[in-house]
Amino acid sequence: MSSQNTNPQNTVVVKIGGRAVETELIRDLTHEIAELAPHVRLIVVHGGGAEVTRVSELFGIEARFEAGIRMTSNLEMQVVDMILAGKMNKALVRMLLRSGARPVGFCGADAATVVGIPVTDSTGQTTATGRIERIETGLINLLLESGYLPVIASSATTSEGLPLNINADDVAFAVAGAIQANHLVFLSDIPGILKQEQVLRTVTPLDIEREIQTGVIAGGMIPKTRSAEAALAAGVGSVVIGCYSITGDLNRLLGNEIGTRIST
Repeated sequence: MSSQNTNPQNTVVVKIGGRAVETELIRDLTHEIAELAPHVRLIVVHGGGAEVTRVSELFGIEARFEAGIRMTSNLEMQVVDMILAGKMNKALVRMLLRSGARPVGFCGADAATVVGIPVTDSTGQTTATGRIERIETGLINLLLESGYLPVIASSATTSEGLPLNINADDVAFAVAGAIQANHLVFLSDIPGILKQEQVLRTVTPLDIEREIQTGVIAGGMIPKTRSAEAALAAGVGSVVIGCYSITGDLNRLLGNEIGTRIST
């Protein structure tokens, strides 16, 4: 890992997708996070959509998606809280503890860290899915200043205290912007932005616009890169999109050895 990533003043946000939590490599990843934590201000944000869908189906709750976004019902929101803020958050905390870190797990609703506004579905019905209104950094900064590792699940709240499910990608980008992170590492299912089966190593917002127009950036990668642009505009130093496929990949992503780096 390059020396720039061991500066205690550096702030790094690592977003872990739900599928990553379910792989055997999660133990290697949490060990690597624990090793990195003493050297930077580190925050972990995680999702867990696949597990939410699986458990919802066990309860006979149909998962509905529109344009790739889960339209969360009030009933399914109970599953979201149970899985994200409960099972998956505490599983990550325990793995990080075993690796020697000092994790504190919580969800976006705690201390109103992630406050959102409910969205409506295609029928005009208000859902328990939300878009971010604001990020309150007080709890995050308090934990960081005390030497703890915040582990944030994306279950959130409205300003009135009602439950909301907010996409973990959006939470990670918004948190990174709110705390002016130096680096945001986005662990995806693919090794980066692909063009003709090759990873684009570095792109700028102008490159992103061009590649969206040409169809290189498509599907679920469009909202990720749009969110990355918003994070950069909010003051994040760089966003790296990649996957964790072998031990050491987190350091390689931070060192710009693999993945796609998005910066101005």
